[in-house]
Amino acid sequence: MDRSLVIRLLVPSKQDSRVPLALLADKLHAAQRALLSVGSALRGGGRRGRWKPDVMQACELFFVKTSPGSLQIEAEVAPPIAFDLDGYDLGLEALKRLSATLEAANRRDTGTFRDLYPDFGARSRVAKSLLPMLPEEGGDYEVEVAAAGEPVRLEPALRSFLNVLDRDIEREIPEEAVRTLTGLLYRIEVATGERQLGLIVQNRKVPCYYAPEYEQVVREFVPGSLVEVEGRATLDDRGGVSRIEEILDARSIQLVPLFWQRVIYGNRLFRLKRPIQVAVDFQDGLWLHEFEPLRIVAYAPTRAESLDAFRADFTACWDEIAQEEDANLTRDAVALKRRLLDIVEREEALS
Repeated sequence: MDRSLVIRLLVPSKQDSRVPLALLADKLHAAQRALLSVGSALRGGGRRGRWKPDVMQACELFFVKTSPGSLQIEAEVAPPIAFDLDGYDLGLEALKRLSATLEAANRRDTGTFRDLYPDFGARSRVAKSLLPMLPEEGGDYEVEVAAAGEPVRLEPALRSFLNVLDRDIEREIPEEAVRTLTGLLYRIEVATGERQLGLIVQNRKVPCYYAPEYEQVVREFVPGSLVEVEGRATLDDRGGVSRIEEILDARSIQLVPLFWQRVIYGNRLFRLKRPIQVAVDFQDGLWLHEFEPLRIVAYAPTRAESLDAFRADFTACWDEIAQEEDANLTRDAVALKRRLLDIVEREEALS
């Protein structure tokens, strides 16, 4: 019986192609969370809170080996200490279900995904857990995952499909406003009558309350770190979040630089001669993406909007500077044009 989960980061064989350790750690952590979410759904839970001890024991991944070539990490779930009365092996079944889940997502097969997870809360949590496993659009690497079966290539375009599945929870609980907040964690209260996290979001302190079963998750957070919280929200008269009444999911955010071999904006694709490193930051409630050599600094309240603004600025630089005659540019703009031409190999139209 194949009890393994293999993650491959497929990196172009170029001398300057590198994989940051933070990126590798993020993908491994995402794979573990995804398997735990699937195992919890199989156990009849999975909506929120910490995974139950039997799920954590059965679905915990252990490092086995690495392989040469593109970076390949192999891990496996341990054989069960004791089977259920019916001989059920939760770790193995979770691997098989994760494989079926990835295949359904790759086919954009909403029906099969819903059959695998009839409970909308479990379905939302599993879909959300898969998102961090995807490569960034334009990233100089690809991700392939094999869970007790054939490998499945994960594409950045899967993000929109998984986001639609994740939003099921909003459609099926229309009377509740489900919102996602990102902010600095300044307060943690555990083992009290009002268990809560305190986030600083756009210079406002937002209390986020959680159920007792979520306490073990909260204990792992570090004050001063960046945390993303999703939950049922109370909104103010302007539609902003005044407080989170119940946390549905929460996780720490790692600000990992992006390494892009290409830039896609609309139906235009810019292939680059070598990867560029896009710095990522979060300040005062805004996501920032910066590439200093081209003086591009994009920012927006959400990560997706900031990335879109970055791509728009990159395209504008190409159109307005790289394609302009030197005589019509200032000395600084000419220097910027030279850097652009040194970075971009060619532009292609996407069908």
